Amino acid sequence: KLDRSNYLLWHSQIESVMKSQNLIKYVNGKCSAPPEFLDEPHTQENTAYDLWYREDQLALSWIKVTMTQPVLSKLVRVGTAIDAWCILEKQYASQNNLRIIQLKRELQNIKKGGMSMTEYLQHISFLHDSLSRVQHLVSDTDLVLYTLKGLNSEYESFITTVTTFKDLPSWSELYDMLITQE
Repeated sequence: KLDRSNYLLWHSQIESVMKSQNLIKYVNGKCSAPPEFLDEPHTQENTAYDLWYREDQLALSWIKVTMTQPVLSKLVRVGTAIDAWCILEKQYASQNNLRIIQLKRELQNIKKGGMSMTEYLQHISFLHDSLSRVQHLVSDTDLVLYTLKGLNSEYESFITTVTTFKDLPSWSELYDMLITQE
């Protein structure tokens, strides 16, 4: 559930749900409300509006049921999915950017320290995946270099060997090499 600290994860999850249910158009602005009535004296209802309204409310429901009560309280008077989406985006955008900066910095400065190799590599994978979920891709080469840079001095000969290869290994190849080194 969305709380004050997990917007990136929540956004990634709810966006996938919206796409899978063909509701993303109600939060990304690609499906605006048709007129409620087909005539000016407002006597002939528009069935397209009824369908739009039902699906928009379904999208809004998905958003609301996936958040904690303190966050939900900000959306009490919101009537459409896109309004809710925009409020949340505006509310958490700066926190989102801050989180991206924190993740990138942590990845760039990661150190193996006392972690096992498996823990170290899993943590790097977590950081990489977290950045990927918000479309902040890290190149395979950078991931390899960050991984090597964070290794302890006991891996110095390994680092020298790997960096003298004609081509750096891919991150998955490096992962396998490091697991077998442990």
